Amino acid sequence: MNQRACESLGYTKEELLNLSVLDLDIDCYLHRHPKLVRTMQNGGNVIYETHYRCKGGVRMPVECRARLANWLEEPHYIEFVSDITLRRDFEKEIDKSKEALEKTRNLLEMR
Repeated sequence: MNQRACESLGYTKEELLNLSVLDLDIDCYLHRHPKLVRTMQNGGNVIYETHYRCKGGVRMPVECRARLANWLEEPHYIEFVSDITLRRDFEKEIDKSKEALEKTRNLLEMR
């Protein structure tokens, strides 16, 4: 983890070092999708979206890019996690705009 992860999630570096991905990943996404784990075991990379639990209990949407790598002759997950809160907010705004446009189009068609 880096300083940005600590700031975003609200944990100190020491607290994050004592947490596992299962402590953070509310959806336990990788563990619920064994096909992704098999892809990584076969040398592939996976990209998925899930929610991480911030220290205060707030859910934060994240995009994860993960793969397996050997370190000290043991397999370990390497995961790059990005906060996608702004992306989600923009997607909601786009959906609202689409709904408004559809309503306007329907009104025009009725006239």
